[in-house]
Amino acid sequence: MESLRVLEDGTARAIVGSPWPHGTPLDEAGVYETTLPPDDLEALRALAADEALRAAAGEHGPIRGDSGARSISLGEDLRIRWGAFADPPAAATAAEARLREVLARVREHPVAVLRLRDGELSNPGSEPVSYRVDVRSGDGDTLAAYHAAIPTGPSQGELGPGETRRIDSGHGRNAFARGALEVTVDDRPLALDVFVVSQSG
Repeated sequence: MESLRVLEDGTARAIVGSPWPHGTPLDEAGVYETTLPPDDLEALRALAADEALRAAAGEHGPIRGDSGARSISLGEDLRIRWGAFADPPAAATAAEARLREVLARVREHPVAVLRLRDGELSNPGSEPVSYRVDVRSGDGDTLAAYHAAIPTGPSQGELGPGETRRIDSGHGRNAFARGALEVTVDDRPLALDVFVVSQSG
């Protein structure tokens, strides 16, 4: 799950449980927040006013529960939603690409994040995270590669801002962590299903 919300004042918040397969970076998940620069904000306002995008409102199928869906909401009254195997209008896919660029930049500003990198779990954010994950080691970065990977053990606990914890990430080319992450958003706890992939080369 990846979510990006941009407010009128330019505040942008991303909530990411699993950035796989298209998110960047793949090796962390959690909450990110920043204020967009004026150029980005104006570009998004123009996007929200685009008639071709607004004409794409509604659902574009098939939408299947086992393969996920994508959606774009413009304010409270207009939503575009499509499934992983759908062929949405070109305006929707173009808007998604533009929003992914913004999402990647927002993710440069971690607030409460679990990162799996170089045999360590860490929190590069400014607020604590609680987590419970199973770690595996293997090759490839697909779900099939994850299921074929060798379990190296569970890890759980809390990481404060800047804290790291060494883990056994095995000897495969990639390490995987899958489980649960709890963060605080607007003074309320939020539980996320988390799946991150650390690629060593």
